[in-house]
This record gives sequence, structure tokens and C-alpha cells, in this order.
Amino acid sequence: MKSRTTRNVCESRYARAGLATLLVCALALLQACGGGNTSTADAPDSPEPVVENGDLIITITDAPGDFLAYEVDLQQITLHRANGDIVETLPFTTRVDFSELVEVSEFLTIASVPVGNYSAVSLTADFSNAEIIVQDEDGNAINAAPIDADGNSLGVVDMRLELTTSDLIRISRGAPAAVSLDFDLDASNEVDIANSPPTVVVDPLLLATPELEADREHRVRGLLAEVSESEQQFTLKVRPVRVRSGEFGRFTVQIDDNSQFEVDGVGLTGIDGLRALAALPADAPVVTNGSISGMSMMADTIIAGSSVPWADANVVTGVVTGRSGDTLTVAGARVDFADGTHARRAIATVLLGSGTTVTAPGIDNVLLSTQSISVGQHILAFGE
Repeated sequence: MKSRTTRNVCESRYARAGLATLLVCALALLQACGGGNTSTADAPDSPEPVVENGDLIITITDAPGDFLAYEVDLQQITLHRANGDIVETLPFTTRVDFSELVEVSEFLTIASVPVGNYSAVSLTADFSNAEIIVQDEDGNAINAAPIDADGNSLGVVDMRLELTTSDLIRISRGAPAAVSLDFDLDASNEVDIANSPPTVVVDPLLLATPELEADREHRVRGLLAEVSESEQQFTLKVRPVRVRSGEFGRFTVQIDDNSQFEVDGVGLTGIDGLRALAALPADAPVVTNGSISGMSMMADTIIAGSSVPWADANVVTGVVTGRSGDTLTVAGARVDFADGTHARRAIATVLLGSGTTVTAPGIDNVLLSTQSISVGQHILAFGE
């Protein structure tokens, strides 16, 4: 790939692939009671139900596993109450690569559910068009077919987790709650590369933690909705993973003096970066990584505008494992094409040239050149 712009994000936590997060508002229904001996004919009309709201943050992540790619279609995340009521929280089927969620949790959607206590949660995934890539003994990338324990091709799988009393998802008005879901790739899959074609026996293991994991990095992607310089925050219309349409709710992110920005290829820090963000048009693409404290997120890195690898560019993402002059060797590469398609490569080659610019969040571009790229760094390379 001939590089147009190579972003060096080794120092940035944005470079790590990540866990999806689901924020849910809760509703309650209050009903009026009739009294006395009033007949049905004389009874007044029942008042409209009163709606109360409560917040639930759900994150989805992955424990480590030996996969270059593990893409499946996530159809639904469902909450279950002991009385049999169910609430579906995902508005659209979303394709998720769980191999990218080893070190980061990603916001998935913001939906509304009734107030109450939920004793089970289920995740429904469709493996019919799954793309699972493993490495053979020589390090070559090979596709593996998902099967069940009986050797049958895998289709729709429902992973249900019954929660203990201490882990119940409790939604109440004015008291945000949280639950983190973990699809354990290593424990859920058994790879057999001796088969032709290679296979993966899938026996899903879903774990849950009744809180946001403060020791994990979180990521939220979306479109810019608004910026408040006085409150040092910005709000995004959430667009999880690589989804480019649909209503997934909104989330507000805080910044401080240490927050590093890259806006339209310019590295900035703190309030200067927030002002550059405010100058972008509405619905500009934004990707931010940060840390969780309680129920809020403090941004570490923010990538916005033309710096975001959106659907109209050719992008190679991966780790630099070798360099010879102006030729980079990138391992575990994901190649996203401008037409919306993508491919996986065990090894990809990126060529640097006189027109290649190098940028990184929070760093003045004048301080960077193609010589700033070295082995071990994670890069996003835009080019032809």
C-alpha cells in the first residue's frame, strides 16, 4: 500500500482495539387505582401512565484468545426479569470483531428499558457469515469455519447468563447502574487446524460484572452532536464499531488539560483541542478513548474530522514489525477499503514517500516525520 498519511499512535491508547458499551435508560409504569362503588360505566378514564427513567450502562469485551479476527453479527442483547418480561436493547444487528475487544470496552448503544430488577441477560450472535481467522504453525493467516460440538455448521447462538442475587441488574430512577459483559474467546473456542478446512468448535462462555471496569480502557465512537467549552465536555451520537447509520443514543465525554486531540490532522491538547472540535461541522466523525470513574468517562485521546478512518478512505491498521528504508512491514493488518469492504492480512506492506505526513494526538506535526515511525508502534496508514 502506497501511504498518503501514516498516523503514529504508539503513545496513544486510541490505537488499541476494543469492548463495546451499552447505555440503557429505564422506564417505569405507574397505574392509578379506582375506588368506591363507582360502576364501570361511570368510572373516569384511566390516566396516562407516568414514565420514570433510570440509566444502565452495559459494556461488552473479550478475554484474550489466539485469533487474528473473530467477526460475528451481534443481533441482540436482551434483559430478562424474573416475572418473564424481556427487554431487547440493540436497535440493529451490529457486526463485532471480538478479537479487537481484548484491551478495550466499547460503547454499543443507548436504549430505554423499564425500571426493575433483571435476573438474566442474553447475547444473540449469528455465526452464519462469521469471519474467523487463525494462524497456522508457520504464522500464516487461515480462515476457520465455526461448528458446534456435533460438527454442524454454526448459525444463530443464544448465550444466556443467569445472574446471582448480588449481581442483579437493578434499574431505578436517578441511580445509574452498570454491567460489563465478557465473551471469553479463549474458553469459548477450540481450534483444529488439522481439519480441511480448519474448524473452530464454539461453546460460548459469557461472563458478567455488575459494574464498569475502572481498570480497563473504554472507547466510544460516533458523530459530533455538541461541544461545551465552559463544562469541558462534548456529546456524541453513538455509532458503535463500524456502524454508520441508526439511532444508538448519545453519550457525553469529559476532557481535561491532559486530553490529547488530533483534529483534521492537527495535534492539540486540552482546551485548544476542544475548541478545534467545536469548529467542526455537526455530525463530524469522532473516536475517543478514555478512563472510567464511576459512571463518567474522562477522555485520554480524541480523534476527529478527517483524522478518523471513516468509510471514504483506504486504511491499513496494525503493528509495525519491520522497517527497511521507507518500507514498513505491518503484522496482523486489517485493510479497510473506501467502498466499505475490508480484508485481513497476516502481513501487509506500507510504503512511505515524500508526500507522506505523520500525525499523532497531542503532538505538533512539525515535530513528526516518517523517521518517527519505528518497530513496535501501532499505526493507521491512509493511502492508495
